[in-house]
Amino acid sequence: MDKIFQTHLGFEKLEQAAANLGSDVPFFVRGVPAVCKGRGEIVEPTVVSQRLKLLLLKPPFSVETPWAYKAWAASSSRQSHGDEQDVDGIKIFNSLEAPVFQRFPLLPEMKDWLKRQPGTRAAAMSGSGSTIFAVLSDGGERPGPRSAGQGKCTATPFGPPLCDLPA
Repeated sequence: MDKIFQTHLGFEKLEQAAANLGSDVPFFVRGVPAVCKGRGEIVEPTVVSQRLKLLLLKPPFSVETPWAYKAWAASSSRQSHGDEQDVDGIKIFNSLEAPVFQRFPLLPEMKDWLKRQPGTRAAAMSGSGSTIFAVLSDGGERPGPRSAGQGKCTATPFGPPLCDLPA
């Protein structure tokens, strides 16, 4: 948008404006790997040693963000990083998982399933949910079909199948 409208605001002002649209929106301003803190509005660009493959699983329901933060604030696990995982020195964790997983038991099942799949380096909930993501190994394949680009699908225990689409 900055390029289209030639506002020349710079990253910091664009991230501030983006935070007014939603807590996760500032992450997308720079288009680089970043560690997000706070509600997602504090974006710290980081260097990763290699391109990371990600897989997203989105169940057919959402989690209300205000509810998730209210439940987190009331929980005793606020300071805990819970299931902290490491990918090339980057700590992967989400403090909101504890209260959200208590209310939505399918989500920890999805995360655990992803973690058990070959080639999964880490898995966590994204933001306040309900999407669960996995970081996949560089040479690994994502859970599901093993023949990329052939339009094949494989059932998951969570509803819609994972599909490889033709290139």
